[in-house]
Amino acid sequence: MVALSIPAARSLDRPALEWGRDTEGVPDFPGHAVFGQGKSNGWILLLRLRLVIKGWADEQKSFLDHDYDWQATRQWDNQLHAAVVRIQLAQGLPERQADGIPTLELWRQLWT
Repeated sequence: MVALSIPAARSLDRPALEWGRDTEGVPDFPGHAVFGQGKSNGWILLLRLRLVIKGWADEQKSFLDHDYDWQATRQWDNQLHAAVVRIQLAQGLPERQADGIPTLELWRQLWT
Protein backbone atom coordinates (compact mmCIF):
# COMPACT_ATOMS: atom_id res chain seq x y z
CA MET A 1 0.00 0.00 0.00
CA VAL A 2 1.19 3.52 -0.78
CA ALA A 3 2.18 5.75 2.07
CA LEU A 4 0.36 8.94 1.18
CA SER A 5 2.35 11.33 3.27
CA ILE A 6 3.85 14.33 1.54
CA PRO A 7 7.65 14.09 1.30
CA ALA A 8 9.76 16.41 3.40
CA ALA A 9 10.91 19.67 1.85
CA ARG A 10 14.52 18.50 1.72
CA SER A 11 13.59 15.78 -0.75
CA LEU A 12 12.03 18.25 -3.19
CA ASP A 13 15.23 19.63 -4.76
CA ARG A 14 15.13 22.79 -2.67
CA PRO A 15 16.89 23.63 0.57
CA ALA A 16 14.59 23.58 3.56
CA LEU A 17 15.00 27.34 4.06
CA GLU A 18 13.58 28.04 0.60
CA TRP A 19 10.52 25.88 1.21
CA GLY A 20 7.60 28.10 1.98
CA ARG A 21 3.91 27.96 2.60
CA ASP A 22 1.40 30.71 2.28
CA THR A 23 -0.79 31.74 5.18
CA GLU A 24 -3.28 28.95 4.40
CA GLY A 25 -0.69 26.17 4.52
CA VAL A 26 -0.41 25.68 0.77
CA PRO A 27 3.12 24.86 -0.47
CA ASP A 28 4.50 27.67 -2.62
CA PHE A 29 3.68 27.16 -6.29
CA PRO A 30 6.96 26.34 -8.06
CA GLY A 31 5.85 27.77 -11.40
CA HIS A 32 4.88 26.22 -14.71
CA ALA A 33 8.47 25.53 -15.77
CA VAL A 34 8.88 22.53 -13.43
CA PHE A 35 5.97 20.62 -15.00
CA GLY A 36 5.59 19.07 -18.43
CA GLN A 37 7.17 16.73 -20.92
CA GLY A 38 10.75 15.79 -20.11
CA LYS A 39 10.69 17.20 -16.57
CA SER A 40 11.70 15.20 -13.50
CA ASN A 41 11.72 16.67 -10.00
CA GLY A 42 10.25 16.55 -6.53
CA TRP A 43 7.47 18.99 -7.43
CA ILE A 44 6.10 16.43 -9.86
CA LEU A 45 6.17 13.79 -7.14
CA LEU A 46 4.41 16.19 -4.75
CA LEU A 47 1.73 16.90 -7.38
CA ARG A 48 1.29 13.18 -8.09
CA LEU A 49 0.89 12.39 -4.38
CA ARG A 50 -1.57 15.21 -3.89
CA LEU A 51 -3.66 14.12 -6.88
CA VAL A 52 -3.87 10.63 -5.40
CA ILE A 53 -4.80 11.96 -1.96
CA LYS A 54 -7.55 14.12 -3.48
CA GLY A 55 -8.90 11.23 -5.57
CA TRP A 56 -7.98 12.61 -9.00
CA ALA A 57 -5.37 9.98 -9.86
CA ASP A 58 -6.35 6.64 -8.35
CA GLU A 59 -4.57 4.86 -11.22
CA GLN A 60 -1.31 6.27 -9.83
CA LYS A 61 -1.52 4.31 -6.56
CA SER A 62 -0.01 1.16 -8.04
CA PHE A 63 2.70 3.18 -9.77
CA LEU A 64 3.65 4.82 -6.47
CA ASP A 65 3.44 1.50 -4.67
CA HIS A 66 6.03 -0.09 -6.96
CA ASP A 67 8.44 2.84 -7.25
CA TYR A 68 10.38 2.12 -4.07
CA ASP A 69 12.84 5.01 -4.37
CA TRP A 70 10.27 7.38 -5.95
CA GLN A 71 12.52 8.14 -8.89
CA ALA A 72 10.12 7.13 -11.67
CA THR A 73 7.23 8.93 -10.02
CA ARG A 74 9.25 12.17 -10.10
CA GLN A 75 9.05 12.11 -13.92
CA TRP A 76 6.27 13.81 -15.84
CA ASP A 77 4.22 11.31 -17.83
CA ASN A 78 1.03 11.05 -19.85
CA GLN A 79 -1.00 9.71 -16.91
CA LEU A 80 -0.12 12.70 -14.76
CA HIS A 81 -0.90 15.05 -17.65
CA ALA A 82 -4.28 13.32 -18.13
CA ALA A 83 -5.10 13.66 -14.41
CA VAL A 84 -4.47 17.40 -14.50
CA VAL A 85 -6.55 17.74 -17.69
CA ARG A 86 -9.42 15.91 -15.90
CA ILE A 87 -9.33 18.45 -13.08
CA GLN A 88 -9.15 21.38 -15.48
CA LEU A 89 -12.16 20.10 -17.45
CA ALA A 90 -14.09 19.37 -14.24
CA GLN A 91 -13.51 22.97 -13.19
CA GLY A 92 -15.15 24.12 -16.40
CA LEU A 93 -12.06 25.08 -18.35
CA PRO A 94 -12.72 24.83 -22.11
CA GLU A 95 -11.10 21.80 -23.71
CA ARG A 96 -8.76 23.94 -25.81
CA GLN A 97 -7.43 25.60 -22.63
CA ALA A 98 -7.03 22.41 -20.57
CA ASP A 99 -3.32 21.92 -21.19
CA GLY A 100 -2.57 19.52 -18.33
CA ILE A 101 -0.08 21.86 -16.64
CA PRO A 102 -1.06 23.03 -13.14
CA THR A 103 -1.69 26.71 -12.60
CA LEU A 104 -1.29 28.65 -9.38
CA GLU A 105 -5.06 28.49 -8.85
CA LEU A 106 -5.22 24.71 -9.38
CA TRP A 107 -2.19 24.22 -7.11
CA ARG A 108 -3.93 26.10 -4.31
CA GLN A 109 -7.18 24.20 -4.82
CA LEU A 110 -5.37 20.87 -4.40
CA TRP A 111 -4.47 21.86 -0.84
CA THR A 112 -7.90 23.08 0.25
